[in-house]
Amino acid sequence: MTDAVVLPAGARGLLIEPADSSPRALASALRAVDKNNVAEDIVPAATTVLVVARNAHELPLLRAVINDALASLEQGAEAPMGPLREIRVRYDGPDLPAVARAAHLTVEEVIAAHSDAEHIVEFFGFAPGVAYIKGTPDRIAVPRLPSPRQRIESGTVAITGNQTLIYPGGTPGGWHCIGHTDALLWDVNADSPALLDVGDAIRFVPTAT
Repeated sequence: MTDAVVLPAGARGLLIEPADSSPRALASALRAVDKNNVAEDIVPAATTVLVVARNAHELPLLRAVINDALASLEQGAEAPMGPLREIRVRYDGPDLPAVARAAHLTVEEVIAAHSDAEHIVEFFGFAPGVAYIKGTPDRIAVPRLPSPRQRIESGTVAITGNQTLIYPGGTPGGWHCIGHTDALLWDVNADSPALLDVGDAIRFVPTAT
């Protein structure tokens, strides 16, 4: 069993702060034990999981689901990976040379390190379809830019720390822009608007076009 702090979040929600397992693993465990569909939504984030009951009067049942999920988790548990998704990237971002200098590598070595690494979607945030993708190797990990750009082009692939994200366009951004993809992460006209899902394995494939 893993430890956690469970806090109220609105009339129907509970916010879980897992102490010794990943939010993605806890979210997976919650979905597995919620046989009666007590939860309307289960949303993992960087350090928490928000669980929303379908009805306020079912909060006690939701707490029982959470307890069962926590009991099923082992310390340090990680959720299994989902399907592999390939995302083609033109590694031509304006910050690529600076990342190479900070890592004491060539630009080609930075591209190889990023594209050879095993990546996984941890959670979503700040805009529809924007995935926080874990897996950037330590040797090319860089902090946020000192001053964010005011507007980032759609499809810009950027890194900071051990994470990669793909900007939706039109937003500010303080991550290091290393490339661009034509992959559409959010399509309101599709049956499933989000291209990616939590747990998906991601492979970034270098391309010249």
